[in-house]
Amino acid sequence: MRHYCARQRLPDGRWDFCCGGHPVGYCAPYKEWTKEELDRWGFHEDCPSIQKEKQFKDKHHDCGHETEKEAQECYKQYVLDHVLYFGESSNSQHKCRICGEWTPRYAMLETQMFDLCEKHCNRESVDQLYKAPSDLWIS
Repeated sequence: MRHYCARQRLPDGRWDFCCGGHPVGYCAPYKEWTKEELDRWGFHEDCPSIQKEKQFKDKHHDCGHETEKEAQECYKQYVLDHVLYFGESSNSQHKCRICGEWTPRYAMLETQMFDLCEKHCNRESVDQLYKAPSDLWIS
């Protein structure tokens, strides 16, 4: 079981979002994969998750955050950039979480699903609905 949470680091008192005491998401510095690492782990350079890391490499940092909430928000932005998926059901409709209009569209983010109409099925709407994680346990 892995524990994700914001942690205050010593000695500067800044905050990072961490798993097992190690910064994750954008709180971890960006590192380019070497050919040897790709081969060892069985990845290819054109792997979608590796391409996404490259796309957002400028958001990575190692300077920490002023507050715990800022570190949590940083990880939220990482999840929105890397995990957000939009889809459409072929056989059901639900009310939009924002306006109540019936829709087959939805957004998935980790284990959460948000029914959203065509107008609201976008990153900005999900950003409003998805709360920054404070404490995650993942097995």
